[in-house]
Amino acid sequence: EDLIDVNHLPDSLRYQSVTEIFPFLSKGSLDEALEEVERKIITEAYEQCGSSYEVARKLKMSQSKASRLIRKYCGSSRGNHNHKTQQTS
Repeated sequence: EDLIDVNHLPDSLRYQSVTEIFPFLSKGSLDEALEEVERKIITEAYEQCGSSYEVARKLKMSQSKASRLIRKYCGSSRGNHNHKTQQTS
């Protein structure tokens, strides 16, 4: 059978509440939960990409919207295109 249903999930996931899996949903309102998800996506994308241009391309949005969201969630000023974190081994 090619269909995956809830019985195929491990017990640790099957018996958890939605707020245990996604703790930001316990914030109270849908708007607050959506803002938290947006913040996490933008922050992670900016850390990976390093510029609003690349974030916009990756997330398929306008560069001006990406720039606005980066300023909102990352506190980055305009022109800071070298934010990408360097990973050391």
